[in-house]
Amino acid sequence: MNLTRRHVLAAGALVLATGAVAGGMAWSWWDQAAAGGLRTLSEDEVVVLDALAEAIFPSGGDPAIGGREAGCGRYADVVLSGMVATQSNLVRLSIHALDAATLPTHGARFRSLDTATATTVVRGWLHSDLPELRGVVQSLYIFLGTAWTTHPAVAPRIAALSTCGYGR
Repeated sequence: MNLTRRHVLAAGALVLATGAVAGGMAWSWWDQAAAGGLRTLSEDEVVVLDALAEAIFPSGGDPAIGGREAGCGRYADVVLSGMVATQSNLVRLSIHALDAATLPTHGARFRSLDTATATTVVRGWLHSDLPELRGVVQSLYIFLGTAWTTHPAVAPRIAALSTCGYGR
């Protein structure tokens, strides 16, 4: 391949643009203070987690309560408040990365997608060829699943459906 000055300049511009976007994303979340009675997360982060929880546990099923209504984001805030700062910051970074991941493919942040589209996106992430993405989504899936299944409106129904003795 014959590299020209134009190729080198284009590559340099791409690196700068990518760095600026990544830096802007990091700056947008790094100093977000907890607010509205939250301990660790910002309101934006809770909205993203609730959207993810709703995509995983949509309203209207059995039990009828969805992930958003169950308050999975606020549950996550309480759990993250007990973690060391490095761990909670990595979770926060993951939340922001997943929220922005749908911008190129859907033209909107994850939190803005309708539930059906968000559910399809999450399924795709769970089967991704990128082990890092798959691992982050699986971890949050389990984390939010704990929040949803322990909700007072969900736990008795899960116990009634389960033969493993949960709740007995």
